Amino acid sequence: MKDKLIKLNGFNDRVRNIMKDDIKVYYSIRETSQRYSVGVSTIYSWIQDARFPKPNRLGPKLARFHINDLLRWEEQQIECDINNQEYLWKKETDFMERVTRGESD
Repeated sequence: MKDKLIKLNGFNDRVRNIMKDDIKVYYSIRETSQRYSVGVSTIYSWIQDARFPKPNRLGPKLARFHINDLLRWEEQQIECDINNQEYLWKKETDFMERVTRGESD
């Protein structure tokens, strides 16, 4: 019986480690700021400017960011960056075509 208990405790430790490290669902403001290499005040500023998802209220004094909200925001940032690069490329190409035709701004 004691051997089974030890194995079970070892299993529980592994499950706790997996849950802690690999399947983190909620992030604190500090963890979120570290994820994006910005200060905590920057995250608050982005939230105030509606440029970042609001944290989920898990209690009266507990707010956390859900990983799905963060991943969705990251995806939007990538899409915006791609669209901006495409826009800049088109603008530069149009400018170069006007220059080669001898037109000015």
